[in-house]
Amino acid sequence: FDDVVVGDQRFENQEIFSISYLADPETPLSGLIGGLGQLVDFYELWLTSLDRSGVPRVFAAAIDRRLEQVQSAIDRMRAAILLVESDTNIRDAFRLANYAMLIQMIHAGLRRKGPFNKDEAPTIDVDYLTRKEFRWRPFQLGFLLLVLASTADDTDDFRDLVDVIWFSTGGGKTEAYLLVAAFAMIHRRLEWGEAGCGTAVMNRYTYRFLTADQFDRTAGLACALERIRWGESRLLDQPFTVGLWVGGELTPNRYRHAEDRFSELVESVEDAEVKNAFQIESCPDCGTRLFPSSRIRDPQGDDDLAHYGFKAGPTRFVTRCPSKACVFHKSLPVSMVDDELYARPPSFIIGTIDKFAMLPRVSNAGVFLGFNSGRRPPSLIIQDELHLISGPLGTLAGIYEAAIETVIRAQPEGAPPKILASTATIRNAAEQCRRLYARKAAVFPSPGLNSNDSFFARVDESIERSRMYVGVMGQGVTNTVAVYW
Repeated sequence: FDDVVVGDQRFENQEIFSISYLADPETPLSGLIGGLGQLVDFYELWLTSLDRSGVPRVFAAAIDRRLEQVQSAIDRMRAAILLVESDTNIRDAFRLANYAMLIQMIHAGLRRKGPFNKDEAPTIDVDYLTRKEFRWRPFQLGFLLLVLASTADDTDDFRDLVDVIWFSTGGGKTEAYLLVAAFAMIHRRLEWGEAGCGTAVMNRYTYRFLTADQFDRTAGLACALERIRWGESRLLDQPFTVGLWVGGELTPNRYRHAEDRFSELVESVEDAEVKNAFQIESCPDCGTRLFPSSRIRDPQGDDDLAHYGFKAGPTRFVTRCPSKACVFHKSLPVSMVDDELYARPPSFIIGTIDKFAMLPRVSNAGVFLGFNSGRRPPSLIIQDELHLISGPLGTLAGIYEAAIETVIRAQPEGAPPKILASTATIRNAAEQCRRLYARKAAVFPSPGLNSNDSFFARVDESIERSRMYVGVMGQGVTNTVAVYW
């Protein structure tokens, strides 16, 4: 963004994209508010600099709609900055959400050097706020500002609007909505105390392998939130956790099934071939393997279960890091067994659309919607890969969306949840959101006069290609198995 020029002006305040700058409690409020304001001012400068003189009249109405959407985004971002300046809880949630994402990114980098065997992961003392190299892409920070007010306030005028992130594959959409999710989970606790615990965020996917992959990434965020919670009494004693709610073929649904699958895992560890039913391979904080790559036996000939990160029992299933030096040695903030999820509803639940269709059949699952829990119902719903929900799947999904929202609104503290969607294929997004959610939709970032320029992203026409994709499909196995091999 440092080479973006609007007219004869260049955006100079690059510090505002530094995650450590946004997360640091020592950052002056005037500097934070001023920097965010400069970003929005530059966005508005781009809007006013667009030259409509060459646009054919037949396109005038369409262009008006586009530019009105950009202006609406600018107005919403300005309103968010005012809230960050004036509302202590929102400002603290904004800062701590950035801090959580910074911690998550740093530990993700450490994990990429692994996975490590038990007690072999490097133990380093990270001073997170000194790590200046982690930065937001402008659209990611802009998206948080765009949806901040409607995420924090269930009476906001844009609460019922579906905000759709439209960006190319690999552009950082997941980090953008994880930042918003972190903000939502933290703000609920600061604003409503114990009532803000429970399930705050629901994230649905259409494909099983996408669900499992995002579970691993979100687990890193849960660990980061826990590190913050330990030093912030206002975030209460209830852990931040992430839960994976999918079919029994992918994860065990009952404690007894988890015991059986764990026994199978211990018996199946032979050389490089491992069957893992728990969908997480290594500690999301330090990168230690949650099960060995080959059979380990002690001198007496028994399997050494200390090398496994799973403890299965008749009434509890715990995931932990095998490394004694890891701060999550006793317990990791993740769950993937249905019985455990019902007993201790996760802060962030990830599941497939077909699993959410089980809600009417499993009474215990009502806790995810705040039913008889004493907690507020979910305030944020995220739908990734929106374009995949079409045809018969879209018809069924729309029915369940209406049912889920009805139950959420019917709770004592019920309010319409904020809905975010993500896609790299934008065709008919507004119509699709109307059919799925009976709500209007807004795309961010919206293009201006040219579809190749949305201020936050431009097509570079000076090169023949920008990215090459290579697909590999293993023979004789399903795509899910191939991904995890």
